[in-house]
Amino acid sequence: MIRITFFSLLTAFAAALPAQGNKQLSIRVDEKAELLLTVQYLSDYFLISEAELDYKKELEVAFSAYREHPAVELFKSMSQSYFAFDKPIEFICHYSFPELEVAVPFEENHLIYWKYRDTLGLFIHELKDFYERSSFHSFFEGQKPFYDSVVADVRTKLSNTDYIRLFEAYYRSSQASYNVIISPLLHSGGFGPRLKRPDGSNDLFAFIGPSADSGAFPQFNTQYLAFDLILHEFSHSFCNPVINMYYEQLEKFECLYDPIAEAMEKQGYGNWKTCLYEHLVRASVVRLVHRAFGEKYAQALRQWEVEEGSFVHLDGILAVLEDYEGNEGVAFNSIGPGLVAYFEGQVGTVCK
Repeated sequence: MIRITFFSLLTAFAAALPAQGNKQLSIRVDEKAELLLTVQYLSDYFLISEAELDYKKELEVAFSAYREHPAVELFKSMSQSYFAFDKPIEFICHYSFPELEVAVPFEENHLIYWKYRDTLGLFIHELKDFYERSSFHSFFEGQKPFYDSVVADVRTKLSNTDYIRLFEAYYRSSQASYNVIISPLLHSGGFGPRLKRPDGSNDLFAFIGPSADSGAFPQFNTQYLAFDLILHEFSHSFCNPVINMYYEQLEKFECLYDPIAEAMEKQGYGNWKTCLYEHLVRASVVRLVHRAFGEKYAQALRQWEVEEGSFVHLDGILAVLEDYEGNEGVAFNSIGPGLVAYFEGQVGTVCK
């Protein structure tokens, strides 16, 4: 109920920020992502959209004969252990298309790639074979009018707010590009990977899917799309590096995960590091909403995240963020010591 009230209140203020400046959101359906998601769909992957879309019926007609293709079988096997949630989307972003060659090198901390490199290489080989044998490109081209209508709908709903200006003013850093990738097959949530360019700048991505209760055509709730998916997914690219930078110290407080493990796991956050990512992102989104729309709306979101989402450390992180906001000359990663100090203070009262 709190979340519904929050997003309803925001409707009247959706145009409070100026329209996009010089740097634009790129909003599109991506053929490479659709190829991966089609293989996921054929494997009965649990994170495929629950929406009863006409698009799924067309996929069945075009690709049902390929359910036993090695790419589908291999993905099914990998997704049951180490290749699920954000991992497949993040992985495929590193590859060129349609060549499916590594275009953006994997960093040293991309542990899944380095540990399972041979199997993932085989998957790419089979994915390319699926692409060619199934004539996927012809299917994708034939769906262009449908994709264009989905993109137009989302673009209209995002057009009144300058998200890029909001992000870069708050996080005090500039990114190379901001890309909203829409997929009718993606679950009603999102993923927010980033790719580093040779010059050190980053391309940011927000992969988003339609509402689970969509009918024949994908539906994107305006408020959920704008204020939860877009703010949330792009914020991962600013927040996750801070957790990574200080994780050697933050890892010592892993016992704090135990009391909230069940609630976190239900949301797909199965370890302490992921839990930290989500806490910092959600706290940052509260502050972004506060900056753009005011205290009332930020508090409604904060209350929902704590009471319904079980993000029990949100208030402590919010205090760290407010200190950062008051110190105009520092970078966003300067919050690291404050995060460490906060969690260190919690260990004595929570952990036994």
